[in-house]
Amino acid sequence: MTRNRLIHFSLALFGACKDMNILDEAVKSLKYVREVLDHENKLVLFFDSPLIMKENKKEVFKNIFKEKINKYVLYFCYILIDYDVIKYIHKIYREFKHLYNQEKGILEGKIYTCYELSDEILAKLSSVLEKKYKKPVEFRQVYNKSLIGGIKIILEDQIYDFSINTKLNNIKENVLTNLK
Repeated sequence: MTRNRLIHFSLALFGACKDMNILDEAVKSLKYVREVLDHENKLVLFFDSPLIMKENKKEVFKNIFKEKINKYVLYFCYILIDYDVIKYIHKIYREFKHLYNQEKGILEGKIYTCYELSDEILAKLSSVLEKKYKKPVEFRQVYNKSLIGGIKIILEDQIYDFSINTKLNNIKENVLTNLK
């Protein structure tokens, strides 16, 4: 599945939801579908199986999600089932969320860590950077065990590197510079 094709699905849903003024509800619904499918591998296998008729897949999908998501997102997911791309819902959600954040003026950042940060720490980091940029900030955590410790933040075109790796490299450069 090409990234461009997935972007087209996201753009189509985004445009329709924006026209109907249901972006907030749609992003929550898509997130819910993504979370359920990310945590239930058997469901993804079911929806991806060529042995099961698409109408049966849609019926199961409806039974699971009908009362919990926006009806337009439900219909959109039927289309994803028809095109055999429902297994890429996490990528479609990510593209949709990116479009949503742009529309709402929310800055997207990445935090690289070797461990999971608590919600409290994420909130404090967001608060500090929201004051600096005067816009809401959302982070996506990326786990990188090679960091040893500390964090690295990428937001807009800025890099804030508080990782142990960088500190060790700086010490190494200082020692080598002073030895000359």
